[in-house]
Amino acid sequence: VVHRHGARTHLRKSYEGDDLTEDNPATLLSQGEQQMRKLGEVIREKYIDTLSENPFPPNTYIDGMSSGVYDPVQVGVFSSNTQRTIASATAAMQTLFPTRNTDASIVPVQVDIHRTHAIRAYTHCAGVARKQTSWISSDSDYKNRVSTTADVRNAAQNAGIVPAGDEAVKMENWFNVYDRSLLFHSFNGNVASNQPMSELNATGQESMKNIADWVESRKFSSKVAGTLSGDPLLKQIMHAFRNVDTDDAARTDPSRILWYSGHYPTLLSLLSSLGLSNDEKWYSTEIPQFSTALVLQLEQAASAAQPTGVRLIYLKATIPTNGGDYGYEFHDLKE
Repeated sequence: VVHRHGARTHLRKSYEGDDLTEDNPATLLSQGEQQMRKLGEVIREKYIDTLSENPFPPNTYIDGMSSGVYDPVQVGVFSSNTQRTIASATAAMQTLFPTRNTDASIVPVQVDIHRTHAIRAYTHCAGVARKQTSWISSDSDYKNRVSTTADVRNAAQNAGIVPAGDEAVKMENWFNVYDRSLLFHSFNGNVASNQPMSELNATGQESMKNIADWVESRKFSSKVAGTLSGDPLLKQIMHAFRNVDTDDAARTDPSRILWYSGHYPTLLSLLSSLGLSNDEKWYSTEIPQFSTALVLQLEQAASAAQPTGVRLIYLKATIPTNGGDYGYEFHDLKE
């Protein structure tokens, strides 16, 4: 399971030259904790609680799980080194394993250099940053979008949604504007108090989202960034799959669940490395919503004559509009 963290406070990013920086720390919101607890609940219902209705094909429950109780030998939980991802994984584990067979109050979330590098490889690879900078400065399609979206971006600044003179109005920094708008309209106005926001109608919100989706999804696509930022994590996952798909005596890692708490570029980069970065596919042309997850499940062959397969399930997070519960749309990526 690879997911984006839950909703957090406003995060301001800056893309300058070859450097990607986060100008301020961001912490998980109570709504983000609710999202992650729902994700843990959904995964448990579909993969662990055998009495629940299963929307997937037969035999997709986890083979080899000794029980529905947390077992540190069978479950590995990893996170990048940020408060929002560590807290997200912790919240999800509370509902994925509500009953534990240890004295620990929480399921441990591991943060180490090897896993963190894989989850956030896009921040560690200078080659990726150079490719993104080159795309922004020289791509004809990008320049055309700068021109066609100028009215929307300037209108946002004139309305006070973007502070006067703010560099965020530039298209390469538009994520900051979209992020503030999303938090304001969907997560109870959790933006910096010294940066007042204006209410936007649905059309205005959609226009802002479309710009951010276009920029960020392409920034981490195989066409722009290649597969450099997704390959390290994919290699870790495939190593685990190959290890499981062997005779029991040859296994070196008995893990049945690997859980990675990451960021939206983590998901977009992984889709690129999986060969699913395609302008025609909705899931690779939008910023994954907070708590959205990609499930890679190793499926046992029905017979020895059939190959073991990997099924990809995209859990698209949904945001309630009238005080409802957070939820997920299940999409089987059969490609």
